[in-house]
Amino acid sequence: MNTLIPFVTIFLGHHWIYDVLTGMALGSFIAKVTEGRTTRIPEILYNLEIASLRKVTVVNFLLAVLVLIVAVSPDRWLEIINGLLPGP
Repeated sequence: MNTLIPFVTIFLGHHWIYDVLTGMALGSFIAKVTEGRTTRIPEILYNLEIASLRKVTVVNFLLAVLVLIVAVSPDRWLEIINGLLPGP
């Protein structure tokens, strides 16, 4: 899935091809320079990080679903939001 992100950002017009190619080159360079190096993370921090990532992943998924629903009918959602907010 991550390999599609550079191509989608070009397709959607968020980045130029040069941005994506430079990012790929920089990522490859950093991967080669740091190959074989490891970092020891204490077990407590590692478990905390995994738990946080799970929660963030669930929230991101729910937000993505909401964005897709709003994208289907933005006018209807605008009416709903305006109905929830108090008027002047």
